Amino acid sequence: ANSLLETDYMACQEAIQNFHHLHLHGRIIYLDGHPEGFIIGEWIAKDCYVAHFSKAKRSIKGLYQYLYQDLAQSIEKTCSWINIEQDLGISALRNAKNSYLPDQMLDKWRIQLNSLDSTR
Repeated sequence: ANSLLETDYMACQEAIQNFHHLHLHGRIIYLDGHPEGFIIGEWIAKDCYVAHFSKAKRSIKGLYQYLYQDLAQSIEKTCSWINIEQDLGISALRNAKNSYLPDQMLDKWRIQLNSLDSTR
């Protein structure tokens, strides 16, 4: 099992705790009165929504798909783009994202700048 430091658990918890302060938007699905899945994201432009976190009970077949459909239907009138964010290098996530036939899949790059020593 992954430690909490190797997952997005802490970042997701922080998003939930600061939901309103960060101006986040989300959807939650209840089954028989129990929360079983949610999506948290934000509008980054008037026609572009970024889904930062998607969590659902895996034992409920089709719940992730339902969450994405519910999100899309709730924002469809104003939204041209939904960004489901990165796959974290996890092939199962990449395959799941590809199953939605995305308009674009972009590579993400991380650049590290080393500070120059000005005393030389």
